[in-house]
Amino acid sequence: MWSTSDAAAETTESTFVRGFIKLGYSPREEPGSPLAAGASRVVPLGSAAPEVRERARLERVRQAAFYGATSERAGQQPLGRVSTLSPWLAPDQPALPVTKLERYGECAFLGFAATPLRAVRGETIGDALGPRERGTLIHAAAAAALLAIREQMHRADAELLRVALGAARACLSEHAGSALRGAALSSALSDVESLVRWSLDNREYALHDAERAFGDGEAWGPLVLGPFRLSGRIDRVDVAQGGRRLRVIDYKSGQPPSKRDTAALQAWLYSRKAAEELDAVELESLYLGLKRRVVKPVWVFRGDAGAPELLEREQHALSLLERFRDGHVAAEPLRTSRCARCDARDICRRPLSAPPPEDSNEDG
Repeated sequence: MWSTSDAAAETTESTFVRGFIKLGYSPREEPGSPLAAGASRVVPLGSAAPEVRERARLERVRQAAFYGATSERAGQQPLGRVSTLSPWLAPDQPALPVTKLERYGECAFLGFAATPLRAVRGETIGDALGPRERGTLIHAAAAAALLAIREQMHRADAELLRVALGAARACLSEHAGSALRGAALSSALSDVESLVRWSLDNREYALHDAERAFGDGEAWGPLVLGPFRLSGRIDRVDVAQGGRRLRVIDYKSGQPPSKRDTAALQAWLYSRKAAEELDAVELESLYLGLKRRVVKPVWVFRGDAGAPELLEREQHALSLLERFRDGHVAAEPLRTSRCARCDARDICRRPLSAPPPEDSNEDG
């Protein structure tokens, strides 16, 4: 037996439904939960459109590829391929930066996102220095410091350090702001001081240049590998007496790459370019990692400018360029641990929970 209030509620609901139908809408009744006893769909779903079915098929292929379900991989050709990207490497286009080729070596989709899509993860604008801006300022201040003392290496270390830090401080002061930003710049200056002290302790080579760019419109033209052209900016080039021995240095904030990291190409390709321009016969190439004001050198290569090891890395870079040109852009990172902070994370379709590829370089 219903109460008066129940009957009134039913009348109100019926009036609402009739008005809803009168406006041209079709009411659909769904169970409260698909797990409810006797749950069923009152109105059957219509058949899916062809494009929806195709999208669902591709999604199943994608899941099978990422999670290793080999029995479901038939017809997965659309996964990780686009039409040729040769226009991005054409002679009438700017030379491809080595850093973008490194990203492609780290993960093909990341390289695709960085080049044709021009995707970057923006840093929060504020008084503090973000990692990207901090790294840029340390590079600029270190260059200013070392160039200021390049012609004065006969002076005492204490005097050289004073001159170098004065130049670095002047460079950083152009980016001053609030007290918080000032503290961050002060910390960056301390890092630059560590780099200068390391340089004074390892002066068997003399500074030749800092922040040396190569590429279109630069004094040093592009690095040519087969039909491809590359550009870049070398953090530092040192020369030994006589000018036939070079030391090429790339600064890294935090832990530098290991020698066996196949995606780390800067040290190799920058050395090749510097040797080509300065007609060097012997090379040293290293990363200088900087973390908590401690400089950690990681030597990558020492030997003749024509050593097989250098040529092998050039061939590896050339093979990456060919794969990029042919449109291979699969999301297959060498190190899945970096996926969460990847610049292309928001547009990548690889699940974070997917296992790493069998040939990953997770520990490299």
